[in-house]
Amino acid sequence: MVLFRLRQGVFGAPLVPMSQSVLLHSYPKEQHGSAMAIWGVGVMVGPILGPTLGGYLTEVFNWRWVFYINLPVGILTILGLSAFLSESCLRNINFD
Repeated sequence: MVLFRLRQGVFGAPLVPMSQSVLLHSYPKEQHGSAMAIWGVGVMVGPILGPTLGGYLTEVFNWRWVFYINLPVGILTILGLSAFLSESCLRNINFD
């Protein structure tokens, strides 16, 4: 369980800077402030709802559901990014 929690943290850590990069490349400069404000709400609400949802899932179902809940969220994220992120935008972004 500790190994999988470690893997979850290692692979989840790059999500914040990557999401900011996708966000700033998806919106024009005039809307960067509004987009970052909405993104910031999600960043603030996540740590509040995460432990609450995790405690509920552990109490009602099983502790394994704390890990299983990430699978549908990850699939929806990949589908959403592939639907809304244009192909040309992917080629012009440098990783560095």
